[in-house]
Amino acid sequence: DYINVYLNGSEVGTIDASLGYTSITLPSEGFWEISICDSNQIEFSSSVIIRADWTIPVIEYVDYEQLVNVSEVSIGWCAYDAVSGIAVVHVIVNDSEAYSGRDNETTLSLDEGFWFISIVVMDYANNTATENISITVDLTAPSVTLYPADSSTINNTFVEISWVVNDEISGVESIIIFFDGDEILETRNDSSIVINVTDGEHIISLRATDIAGNSILVSHKISVSAPSVLVVNGISNQSYVNNGTIEISWWLYNGEIMEQYLYVDDQEYNITSNYSVLFLDEGAHKIKIVVHDDEGNITSKTYLLYIDPVSYTHLTLPTN
Repeated sequence: DYINVYLNGSEVGTIDASLGYTSITLPSEGFWEISICDSNQIEFSSSVIIRADWTIPVIEYVDYEQLVNVSEVSIGWCAYDAVSGIAVVHVIVNDSEAYSGRDNETTLSLDEGFWFISIVVMDYANNTATENISITVDLTAPSVTLYPADSSTINNTFVEISWVVNDEISGVESIIIFFDGDEILETRNDSSIVINVTDGEHIISLRATDIAGNSILVSHKISVSAPSVLVVNGISNQSYVNNGTIEISWWLYNGEIMEQYLYVDDQEYNITSNYSVLFLDEGAHKIKIVVHDDEGNITSKTYLLYIDPVSYTHLTLPTN
């Protein structure tokens, strides 16, 4: 006996019934009706409908954040298969299956570190498509070392603030330095800064934020107990001046002036404030300023300057 084989109503072959099987080449994807019948008695027949699909699914996109600072991480995807449809989606995290189903999103519980994730989409014909992504989870704020140390006592009005900030996973995004609550510097690097301060207690703070958004605030309280600093304007030591009229002024940093004296060539000069105009003859002069502050400290500065008001012109051409 022989069996006739039909594909969508068209005969594609005749085989010996005793074989029990045959092979058919499908010309394209899609739905196909395969029928068989007895060659002599066509009323004895049978048929099946199959769907041919040899195209892998399409993953249009994967929705995720590459760097996060939370352990619960959401991943979404959009995938389709035009022929047989999506049968299942597998999410593989570091070689272990974390999700299997037909949803278009899932939430993963990830510890801190680096994660390699594969979204594997399979259609009903077992064709698969894979999209690989990586996610970094950073849950830890940067580490901070800040100087001066907490509870330090400093005997200088010039205070150096230095810091070292490190973040091993995502890296440092910003470093902000505060002094007594006011921002004085923003940077991304380890460095230092010198500031002028006054006596008393002060708060130095550093806020460090990493690229993932983790932040830490470190504050140190310092106590400054330093002598006052005399600042003089208008003259400089060992200088030459071509005019005998000199305007000078002075003020006291980190202190209050209680008494003040001005000496010119070792002779006291009459003053009524921290400003004076001097009228000096040609030649060398010594100027000394002495200040008594509100703590009983005496501070002084001495300057040597030379008055040379005469200028000379020498004619070289023509010769005499």
